[in-house]
Amino acid sequence: MRVLIAVAPIISHRIAPAERAYTLAQTLKNRGHEVQVSGASSDKWDKTFAPKFEKLGVHVYTSKAPKPHLVSETRRMYVLPFTRKARNPQVLNEERNIEETFNNAGILDKEWFSDQFDFICKQIQEFHPDLVYSEYNIAAIPAAKFCHVPVCCTENYYAIPGYSAGSIRSREVADILEEHKLPRIQECSDLFEWCEKRFVPSVIELDPFKPEDVTFVGTFHKPTAYTHSVDPRERPVVLFSTVNKTVTDRHVIREANKAFKDKYEVYITGLKPESIEQYGSKIGSHIHLSSIDDVDKTIEEIMPKAQAFINCGQLDQVLIAMASKVPQCICPGDIFERKYLAYSLRMAHAAMYIGIEAFVAYGLNSIYQRLTEDPDYAQNARQIVRKMMNAGGSVKIAKEMEQMVRSGVTSQPAPSLDPPKKPKDKGGNAPAEGSAVDRSPLLNVFRPRAKNASQS
Repeated sequence: MRVLIAVAPIISHRIAPAERAYTLAQTLKNRGHEVQVSGASSDKWDKTFAPKFEKLGVHVYTSKAPKPHLVSETRRMYVLPFTRKARNPQVLNEERNIEETFNNAGILDKEWFSDQFDFICKQIQEFHPDLVYSEYNIAAIPAAKFCHVPVCCTENYYAIPGYSAGSIRSREVADILEEHKLPRIQECSDLFEWCEKRFVPSVIELDPFKPEDVTFVGTFHKPTAYTHSVDPRERPVVLFSTVNKTVTDRHVIREANKAFKDKYEVYITGLKPESIEQYGSKIGSHIHLSSIDDVDKTIEEIMPKAQAFINCGQLDQVLIAMASKVPQCICPGDIFERKYLAYSLRMAHAAMYIGIEAFVAYGLNSIYQRLTEDPDYAQNARQIVRKMMNAGGSVKIAKEMEQMVRSGVTSQPAPSLDPPKKPKDKGGNAPAEGSAVDRSPLLNVFRPRAKNASQS
């Protein structure tokens, strides 16, 4: 079996698709299949992931990188100084749905999407794969359809069609599809429904799809589970991890220092080396700082004895805490998929979820008390992560793809959608041109658009 894996561009902290793609490629190679991988150039791709794939014996295609559409710090400070929102980059770059995530990453740029479409079509023509697998590379899905090759994808519940139909970017992508005689879409999330198989790297408790629509596979690799052992004779240990920089290093150190006096031992990892040098001398001896290069080492040392873990929602770290029965609080900031994960865990009473504004001393102290006094957080989290670890992972995907090839599955025509209708406001009226439709964070995730119906 020949499989072409198309990986989403790595933008800043978003490395999960590349990590899953590597695990899947490794599994397929171990089962005797031929694999090639497509990715976009970036520092992490060129220096970390591409060499790892090549070491597996996987040929790597690398395209040009997209240009992120984020508001720069310079423009925020000097070009837009008089607007309230301009003083808060999280508001300007906020991601309220998956389409805004794609747009901020530059993935929906008309020129880049068109080039990526052609790039993947060329790979398909050269490699002649039996299947194409899209790891959130949405250009690979229509490219596979155009070349009449069956396509599978990874999808989470936050990527289902929601409230972004008719946006400028989705219309531009729809124009590209129409140029290639493919059906138009209302929004980019519709592309996931073109796939012959959709695999969910989670469980139904966190991603509540209808089981008949998708295949749940859980985690692609099992997280490390540390034996949690707390000595009551020692001071309580609180572990912080700040990888996405939504909350500044200075703010984390200052508020943690205020919240937890010297009766605690506090470890903060994921910091910039210059932050440690600048603020390390201004805090108590009970605060221990470590850099972003020492995150894994610090977690390995401290997680077994931590009584609470406060983090930014990076999936690997969240799963380690769940597997180790350490209660946790997630402050995901403006990163859409991490907000969804935090919200889902909160709904399952498996973690606490706070916004940036709650990351202050009195709030952190209250969070610690709630986490340590309620054992259900750790117990519920452990039950969920066990289900994720036993759901099959990349081996289940490989077996499903093998069955597809054996049974001679062919590429099915992409479904057509009715022309998009203007969304209505709360009073039932279509909004005026240029007016905004009310879309609070995560609302669109839990209220998907009905097919062939107007939004409400």
